[in-house]
Amino acid sequence: MIEQQILGTWLQGKQLDLTATVRSEWFTVPKYRTLCLTIQAMYMNNEHIDNVSVVMKHRDMAMDIAGLNNYYTGESITRLVSMLHQEYIRKTLTIDLTKIVNDLTNGSDIMESMAEVQKSIDEIQLNENGQAVDLITLLGDRFDNLEKRSKAEIKTIGLPTGFTKLDKYIGGFVPGENVVVAGRPGMGKTAFAVSIGIAHAKLGGRVVMFSMEMSKEQLADRILSSLGRVDNLKIRNADVNEFELERIADELLKMDIQFQIEDSTMLDIAQIKTRIKTMKVKPTLVIIDYMQLVKSTGGKNREQEIANISRQCKLIAKECGCTVMPLSQLNRGTEEGNSRPKLANLRESGAIEQDADTVLFPYRPDYYEAQKNGGNPPELEDAELIISKCRNGMTGTLQCNFMGKTVEYIF
Repeated sequence: MIEQQILGTWLQGKQLDLTATVRSEWFTVPKYRTLCLTIQAMYMNNEHIDNVSVVMKHRDMAMDIAGLNNYYTGESITRLVSMLHQEYIRKTLTIDLTKIVNDLTNGSDIMESMAEVQKSIDEIQLNENGQAVDLITLLGDRFDNLEKRSKAEIKTIGLPTGFTKLDKYIGGFVPGENVVVAGRPGMGKTAFAVSIGIAHAKLGGRVVMFSMEMSKEQLADRILSSLGRVDNLKIRNADVNEFELERIADELLKMDIQFQIEDSTMLDIAQIKTRIKTMKVKPTLVIIDYMQLVKSTGGKNREQEIANISRQCKLIAKECGCTVMPLSQLNRGTEEGNSRPKLANLRESGAIEQDADTVLFPYRPDYYEAQKNGGNPPELEDAELIISKCRNGMTGTLQCNFMGKTVEYIF
């Protein structure tokens, strides 16, 4: 009845603007799908639409079209379109979930089945979230945004990262973008992520960090070290004097930021997404430390598992309207000859590089030099942040410093 009423209304040349919001696959009857596509094409080409004009294109369906005329009521079909849409989602999910239940009954791996459930939901959300936008309207909105930013003190297209130099290259943290931070062990990926997370939070950003490698207590000790400029080893050994304690306490009193840390080691990417979606205060930056430690949710091999995790990071950014910063290991290619990292050094690089809007490499050349010479790097190292990929900005290299004692990047 719903399908007939919608098509019957369009065949009268009424409420044709709704054709842009409907997809042919929502109709269950193949002939109705064909009619929907025909009417949509005619409307886009500014063709006159009525019973006769549609019959001229489908003479074999003349009786069907005549029958649909009986369903025209003259009432709004907006609610009917919504009902048609909901019924399509319900049927699609029922089919997918029934298959998954049957697979489970036949001994399918439970983790693989959970991954299939999440995949089904993700595919529906991807298909339903995309809505066509009039170009003139879109350009007007972007011009208004440009005008406001041009007159503002902060001109980044996204939220400030907290590092002004970096903002000039990548445009800040833009909702919907996936910013990969990659490096070999010892390069300070976590240190960089924490440094930028705190800097961003100090400017009003809301940060959540999923730490698979370090406990929340270890991260907190690092931050105390950075705040008070106290050697991290002294913090770990509680070897601090009264002056250092007072300095840390003073800095803590000034610290008014929104930064949450979760250190569950058994989270998979679907659970991470669920946690973000159910947060009362939505984050502007999500840090995942690190991608290769996220729990597996099925896949024929590790490359496919990482590819899925990488894709999900991008989907989380789009669906939750935040920037996602997954950390990633590099392969050992950086330790063979030239130690400078490049995109080819990304583990499972095809998927990670493809899904990333930006790829950042924190790099400590003094660390490698010290390793070659059998010594220790200087207390304050000359370091670099290599912007190797930036889909919506510039690539390049930012000079910075790495403070080993407090384990932080300084820009």
